[in-house]
Amino acid sequence: MGAAVGGAALRRRLRVVEAVVLCAALIGIVAYAVGHVGLTSRHGGVDEAAAQPPANVVQLHWTRDELVRAPAPGHICVSAEPHGRICASFAAGERPATALTRAIERRGLRVSGSVTR
Repeated sequence: MGAAVGGAALRRRLRVVEAVVLCAALIGIVAYAVGHVGLTSRHGGVDEAAAQPPANVVQLHWTRDELVRAPAPGHICVSAEPHGRICASFAAGERPATALTRAIERRGLRVSGSVTR
């Protein structure tokens, strides 16, 4: 009877050791995945310092109407931090975006734009 009790205790100890080894292996796998696969927000995210445009660049989101020739003369303005409000007049047949881009460039700034729908 003593041998059976010792055998059962040994099996329980082995199960505990197996569980500890399994948990350690899982923790190691998760740690590797977080460090190498990119499961944290730092990996694959956008570095905010790199996403900031240079101080001399004005980012604009053009509408389709601002990119086509205007049927009538008009006026277009943009508020660009920290440069303030910048305005331009355009003639009939001129693209408002072109007139505003020229006005921005006269201030020694550059334009970075994208088209919105």
